[in-house]
Amino acid sequence: MRQHFLRMSPIAIATVATSLGTVGSLPITTIARAQDSLIEEVVVTARKRQESLQDVPVAVTALTPNQLERGSIQRTTDIDKMVPNVELHQTYIGSESLSASIRGIGFDDIEKSLEPTVGVAVDGVFMASNSGAVFDLFDVESVEVLRGPQGTLFGRNTIGGVINVTRSKPTGEVGCEVTGNFR
Repeated sequence: MRQHFLRMSPIAIATVATSLGTVGSLPITTIARAQDSLIEEVVVTARKRQESLQDVPVAVTALTPNQLERGSIQRTTDIDKMVPNVELHQTYIGSESLSASIRGIGFDDIEKSLEPTVGVAVDGVFMASNSGAVFDLFDVESVEVLRGPQGTLFGRNTIGGVINVTRSKPTGEVGCEVTGNFR
């Protein structure tokens, strides 16, 4: 058995030596492209602290500003276009009132004395009623949809989940974005 190993060793050494020689000859641009194609880490604040999306033990969908723009998400009622198990629409009873359902758990009544089963939080502040929860998503840093009970972090009765909207921080720079089209 030892003789068999010694017979195979020169072949193995030759194979390893030739493969090491080709690694050194790779162009630097190939290595740079490999580094550029890395997937960026998605950071969420689902548990009221910044964590990687992979490490959060909560069913959460995070939408970045680029995803909101590409998906034509302009209002909170448009979020359900990009997030599974979510149904959002404006109620006809009150102005700008949101009717939200996550995983089939929802409540359509906008009675002020009843807390919604799906809560909305803007910049970490929980909205106790879904009246006024239909708003434009302008200058938004991220939108996170947390599925399942979130009563320990966002208040009672959020058994369906929470829609957490984080607005962009001011930069102190003047800027403008203009788009247009014609027919």
